[in-house]
Amino acid sequence: MDNNIKLNVAINLSELRKRHGYTQSDVAKEINYSDKAISKWENGDSLPDLVTLCALADLYGVTVDFLTKDNDEKKLDEVAKADMESRNSPTKIIILLMSLTVVWLIATIVFSYTVVFRPKAMWQVFVWAIPACCVIILYFNSHWYKNGKLRLVTLSILCWTLLTSIFLQFMNYSLWPIFILGVPLQIIICLGNIYLRR
Repeated sequence: MDNNIKLNVAINLSELRKRHGYTQSDVAKEINYSDKAISKWENGDSLPDLVTLCALADLYGVTVDFLTKDNDEKKLDEVAKADMESRNSPTKIIILLMSLTVVWLIATIVFSYTVVFRPKAMWQVFVWAIPACCVIILYFNSHWYKNGKLRLVTLSILCWTLLTSIFLQFMNYSLWPIFILGVPLQIIICLGNIYLRR
């Protein structure tokens, strides 16, 4: 009986994590455990305690009973689909879009101010708005979506637009070598994303 529960918990935790698009590191951060502990639970080497099982059930939007039962593919798919629908709720999307709009509003106000009150318009502020938007997207992704592909693309855009913003802000100086920094930064971003996907 104990082996069946351990096996059921292991399979359910592994399948729910994959269907929700989480890495073992993501789950470990959410419940304040090491990814080694997550791996042991998913391999059936050990069982999480009751408090941790409750935290995992909350994370996946299921009951503790669901985690201990033998669930078929259909049930697991239904749970993941319900979670994806809650992640992509209109309210969350509206909050994200409003946050991005505030960045562009601030950029427009700064640009308008420089056009009226300064001898030279500061058009670069619109370029700086792009990395600012990337930071906001990364924040919401880490809290709501946990999408590895979105993280990779957003970090890459952040890297290159930040370098471009610095270059354009200081065009009077010969800062073109700053783009060489982008190559190792991009490699670090890609390798970091591969590591976090494990």
